[in-house]
Amino acid sequence: MPASIKSLLLVISILVLGLAGCTSDSVFESYSEIPNARWDYNNRASFDIAIKDTSIKYNVYVNVRHSNDYAYRNLWVYMHTTYPSGKKLQTRVDLPLADKLGKWFGKGMSDIITTQVMIQQNALLPEKGDYHFEIEQHMRENPLPKIMDVGMRVEVAK
Repeated sequence: MPASIKSLLLVISILVLGLAGCTSDSVFESYSEIPNARWDYNNRASFDIAIKDTSIKYNVYVNVRHSNDYAYRNLWVYMHTTYPSGKKLQTRVDLPLADKLGKWFGKGMSDIITTQVMIQQNALLPEKGDYHFEIEQHMRENPLPKIMDVGMRVEVAK
């Protein structure tokens, strides 16, 4: 085999091994579809997340997919959290989606915009086990049009 082909194969092998060694810090990521892109107060997006390591810190995000025609610059939600022990917590969260001029913070394809908003940085999840999260829209308009999907992402903080 010529030296140039051997060199090329070596470079390709190094790249493949390097990419295989990359791991995601994501512990969980999932979306819940909003029927007919009209989010009703009673339709909570729910997620169950298993936490095995309570000694590390996590970043928690809410992901929102909406139409380019969504009428607001933000989205108010209630985050309902149920700990493995049964303890419950409710927090009202403002999710900014656009700047003051209306430019979306998220990325889009066609007329669908996806925005990821960090709601907790370096969070400690103190109980080992399954956490149950529910996201409830809390805007004045009900049902809220042009919201297609709502999701959560939990990752190991760096």
